[in-house]
Order: sequence, then C-alpha cells, then structure tokens
Amino acid sequence: MNNLIKEKYSFLKHKSYSHKKYTIIPLRNEDIFHIKKWRNEQINILRQAKIITDAQQKIFFQNLTQNSFYVERPQEILFSFLYDDVCIGYGGLVYIDWDEGLAEISFINETKRAIDNTLYYDDFTNFISLLFEISFSELKFNKLTTETYGIRKNTLKILPELGFKLKNVKENCILIGDKKYDSFFHEYCT
Repeated sequence: MNNLIKEKYSFLKHKSYSHKKYTIIPLRNEDIFHIKKWRNEQINILRQAKIITDAQQKIFFQNLTQNSFYVERPQEILFSFLYDDVCIGYGGLVYIDWDEGLAEISFINETKRAIDNTLYYDDFTNFISLLFEISFSELKFNKLTTETYGIRKNTLKILPELGFKLKNVKENCILIGDKKYDSFFHEYCT
C-alpha cells in the first residue's frame, strides 16, 4: 500500500499506520467527495452549519489539508481511514496546540457503518488505537479531547471504555431538528 500513498506528513515517521485490517493514511484527494457525502448525511452530529458543495470540499482539501503535509506544525492532521484498503471514514487531530501537546479528535465514518453499532464500535475503537499511537508515541502529546453531542449515544458509551474522562457538559446547547441536546467534553491524558 505505501507505494500508492502520494503524500506523507513531514513530521511523522510513516506514510501509513495499521491495526488489524484498519489503516490510516494522510487524507487522499480521491476520498474527499466520499467524505463530503458522509458529512452532509450526518450534518446533525457535526459543527457544520450547511451542506458542503463539491467546490467547497475541493477548496478545503487544496488550501488547508494539502498544505499541512509540508509544514512542521499544522493546525490539523487529517487521515483517510481504510478497512481492507477501502476508505470507510476520516478523521484526525484538529485545533492542535503544539506547545501544550494537545489536540481535539475528529472522526466520522461512512453513514451505513455509523448507524450500525457493532461496525461503529469496531471502526471507532480501531481508529482511536491508531490515533493514540501517533499522538502519544510519535508526537509526544499529553492530552486528546473530544466534544460529542448527546445524539451520539454510541460514541458517548465508547469513550469511557477507551479511558476518556468526562470533564464538562454543556446542557441543552445544541439544537438538532427541533430538540436540544447536551454537549459532552471528554479528555484522555497520558
């Protein structure tokens, strides 16, 4: 697979990281329209106010993500998430504070996988395992954080199993459809 990967983050040792049948690689151009589709289908769980267009997605990849491959301390480190070499999601580290050694985790997977609790559990726990390897072993970060809307019951159940501690809850702060949900803030510290 490594010879198929065009980009590599300059500050990481490897082009890809694998665990079981899962692999993360720097976000690929060929995956961005699948990701746009999944983001638009799952807009209610994201900090995304409107539907993303193809043009907006292309600009995002070209201006923000592609440039991050070549800088020493990018604001985001995003990966295509593969299962048996097929992209099933994406995510990574966002809102990175390099001086403090902390970042927020971002993750979304293919919509059909996201609504299947068993698949989602396997996908999310393996993604986090790979992200921990990069974050704590390579980058030597101290803390990873998450913000999860109350509508994502499956994620809220998994986070404590992975060692994340609940740090804060903002009550009734997110309007999804016609219902208000809490926002849960977790962190994992080394």
